[in-house]
Amino acid sequence: MRLSVTFVRHGETEMNRNKILQGQTDPPLNETGQKQAAALGVAICEENFTRVVCSDLQRARETCELALHRNNNTKVTVEKDAILRERNYGEFEGRPLQEFLSKNKNRNFTPVGGETYADVCTRADTFFSKICTDLSVEKDPSNILVVSHGFYLNVLFRYLSTTFGCQYQGHDLTDRLHNASRTCFEVIPPSSSVDNIEFTNGGSALKGDWKDGVVVRCLYYNQTDY
Repeated sequence: MRLSVTFVRHGETEMNRNKILQGQTDPPLNETGQKQAAALGVAICEENFTRVVCSDLQRARETCELALHRNNNTKVTVEKDAILRERNYGEFEGRPLQEFLSKNKNRNFTPVGGETYADVCTRADTFFSKICTDLSVEKDPSNILVVSHGFYLNVLFRYLSTTFGCQYQGHDLTDRLHNASRTCFEVIPPSSSVDNIEFTNGGSALKGDWKDGVVVRCLYYNQTDY
């Protein structure tokens, strides 16, 4: 019951280019971002993704659409999920990134009207736990594509480092993620036997705490194709 998950950060927007904090504002990709997503699409055109999940924000949706444009092997419908949205930065959204960075001296700083760091951690943990425990025997092996946002994915990757000791080439997964970059993980449960599977009306899931004995390996990290 091995699971492969490829995480992609969206392509560039004009707000990215101009170093304006986006958060949950909803700009489209700029021309550079469209080219980045198209280049990503060439790299993954032979992949057969059994599930595709995407943030519902426009820049992620456009990246996902362009990345799958050349892919004839992936037949599933793209799922759009707000749990994959970027952090809500409240009053700092639409303002220069440096303004936020000058205030954000530690993870305890919360913008007025925005999410806490812990809020984003909870969303990331919830999402990753769900895709792992939703594994279905009929779809084994599973190969999932996830398109999301820079800070959100950084939080998720830190979670994988701290929870599973996951590293890449001996380093923790803490680098700033490039636009349209991809990072791939393999999730290996302790046993693929039927004895470790609990059947429900919705399919199957690992018994008990799904993290027990699970190994998560980073196959490649923050890779770009342009």
